[in-house]
Amino acid sequence: MANEKLYALLSAWNKENVVSLAQALYQHGAELWASAGTAQFLSAQGLPVNSLETLTGFRELLGGRVKTLHPSIFSGILARRAELSSLPPEIPPWNVVVVELYPFDRHTEEWVERIDIGGVTLLRAAAKNFERVWAIVGPYHYSRAIQNLENYKGLPPQEIRYQYAAETFLYCSQYDAQIVQGFVSKPAESFCTPLRYGENPHQEAFFLGELPPTIGGKPLSYNNIMDIEMGLRIVSNWPQPACVILKHTQPCGAAYGKTPEEAYQKAYAADPEAAYGGVVVCNFAITTEWAAQTKGHFIEVLAAPLFSPEAIDWLSTHKSTTLVKVVANFPLWEVRFAMGGWLWQKPHLHDEPEDEEIRWAARILRTLYSNAIV
Repeated sequence: MANEKLYALLSAWNKENVVSLAQALYQHGAELWASAGTAQFLSAQGLPVNSLETLTGFRELLGGRVKTLHPSIFSGILARRAELSSLPPEIPPWNVVVVELYPFDRHTEEWVERIDIGGVTLLRAAAKNFERVWAIVGPYHYSRAIQNLENYKGLPPQEIRYQYAAETFLYCSQYDAQIVQGFVSKPAESFCTPLRYGENPHQEAFFLGELPPTIGGKPLSYNNIMDIEMGLRIVSNWPQPACVILKHTQPCGAAYGKTPEEAYQKAYAADPEAAYGGVVVCNFAITTEWAAQTKGHFIEVLAAPLFSPEAIDWLSTHKSTTLVKVVANFPLWEVRFAMGGWLWQKPHLHDEPEDEEIRWAARILRTLYSNAIV
């Protein structure tokens, strides 16, 4: 990519932050373009820079709220390589887009005015066209981008641009999440499912996503969903019939056996008292024969990949259990909100030892709290 001419578009909230990157781009032969305020600042630093106003033909409108939203700008970013020859000659084929968004703080009086529109749109357009364009979110990636320029003597290869694109979309999603928190005091019921309650009865709770189909019983609660998720992490993809009984995400009995009936019997025998009112998760189809052995056992939720019609009839007649048809769908990342930001980690799934019993114990251990013993 060292021989490809650089066309850089810059729009920065804090103009001082972007100077060093603009200088590095210019040193690598980039033709610099910028929104009016950024262009004026960079020009004052001695950098030759073109203002987008000369391309669009209008000054910033509405106090700067409209300055980059123009076909001449976005066609130069979104054009694919095969389409570059069709662009009017006055439109630069930008392959570097650098944007620092307005600092958003929903606790300030004018937080709505701080919602960035054009900047986010520039970033999304550049990231979408990562095959040709390098999206750089500022100021978080400026130092790394300068190093990339040095390492690759210009535009970094597509695999590097893909990483920047992924991080750009992640940043934009976090930015949008902050805006949502500013507008709504609770999740919108139009696209979230209200739950019976949260972790405790006094807590309001919602689920964003598609809940699995249920039959009979009560609607799923926050704790029910967490229990099912943890249960699936234990029994999913186990080669033999496996069953786990949970209370508040903690297994109180888990076992596998030669038959589905044996798996449940062993799991229930681990602690019959704790199993009362628990959530049962299985990796096998529920039959009438299996269901009949639970007579006299209070099961709040029974989750399995399949229920025979006869088993549904039996369970509906003898129990008030909520039946959930569910299969495992584990995420690539686990995400939690903490300290005003987001924690990301790879899920702790099935990196397992060869010994069968130790492998089973390891699965259970991963769902327990720290300093646990199985």
